[in-house]
Amino acid sequence: MEPVERRVLIVDDEPPLAELLALGLREFGLTPGVARDGHEALAAISAFQPELLVVDARLNQLSGLEVVRRVRALPGPRIGILVAAGEADRLSGFAAGADDEMLKPLALEELAARLRAIHARCRAPSETPEPPLSYGELTIDIARRRVEVAGRVVDVRRREFDLLRFLARHPGEVFTRDELIAQVWRAPAGVDPSTVTVHVRRLRLRLERDPSRPRWLETVHGVGYRFRP
Repeated sequence: MEPVERRVLIVDDEPPLAELLALGLREFGLTPGVARDGHEALAAISAFQPELLVVDARLNQLSGLEVVRRVRALPGPRIGILVAAGEADRLSGFAAGADDEMLKPLALEELAARLRAIHARCRAPSETPEPPLSYGELTIDIARRRVEVAGRVVDVRRREFDLLRFLARHPGEVFTRDELIAQVWRAPAGVDPSTVTVHVRRLRLRLERDPSRPRWLETVHGVGYRFRP
């Protein structure tokens, strides 16, 4: 039997500490990568495709807890997440959607053991499908990848569904086109931002009663898009 590769992305804005953790985890049989902030982490997910994430709760710019929330909304296989927290942030990682949490400073052997346990749980088949998202006449069935408006099934393409699902999971939040490319397409480079505009336009044509005056998919001029519940 071939050994199971466990790719783990370490997200910490103290590079020496992150590199030290990476070196240690490699000795425990994991394949580490390093990101220096939250934005770099979200971009690295596409290229590195980690199965595990170790995130400092208190990152500068985009917080570690916000990184957890955004990663949880990504399409594709579930990524196991461990949050490294201080006493002031105790239990905050679980509220954000993390699988586990450790208080800093991190003990390397315990960290490796916890990551292996998270990895095993994430690889196990899920018995509880995610419930549908419902906003008035709009229902998004996550498990079956089906969209209904007023009881009528709407035919949407794969990437259109991924985009709608991501926005609907974050009602009221505004995302730039670049952020949507990183989160939905999982490709921060090489995708034309106008692709997002095209997909939003197609979704409006499929879902909205009046696409020129959208009910759900709202343009925030000069910024991007948001889902209005």
